[in-house]
This record gives sequence, structure tokens and C-alpha cells, in this order.
Amino acid sequence: MGFKHIDEKITNDSKNGPFLAIGFGYQVNAGRVTCILPYAGETIRNMFVEQKEKGMTLNATKGRKRLSVILLDNGLIIASAFKPETIVSRQL
Repeated sequence: MGFKHIDEKITNDSKNGPFLAIGFGYQVNAGRVTCILPYAGETIRNMFVEQKEKGMTLNATKGRKRLSVILLDNGLIIASAFKPETIVSRQL
């Protein structure tokens, strides 16, 4: 799923770049982010539910309403309680 074990050597390539703060202390490797989408519309919701059934989602909302989903290059989808604009503006 793209997670490294503690005993694996971490290389200094483009996939281990800076991290993106997505709220509540959660951090995502910015080099793995494909896109950040608002959690609106049936297409996005269906995509999230399909990946959830496959075990390919991570809920980073701390029980709050989903406002965005972050798609990673390995197919994992992360739900966030913040708007995409908010996540991006924190990095500037």
C-alpha cells in the first residue's frame, strides 16, 4: 500500500519529498498526492465508497464531516475535514 516498515531504508528520491498538512496532525507525502478534490457530487462519493470497500481509504476527519478527498498515486484515498483550498493555503 505504499507504507514503509520501520526497518526499511528511506531513500532520498522524489517520493520522499515535503509533507502536506491535512489537518488534526495528519501529514501526507506531497510527492505522492495526485489531486485534492472537494467531497461533493455523486461521482466522488461513489469513488470513495468503492475504494473503502477495497480497504484503500484513510479517514483523517476525526469524526467531522468530509470536505475533501486526497488521491494518492498508489490508489489510496484520504478523507479530510478541511476544504481543498484550506489544505493548499497552509503550505504557502
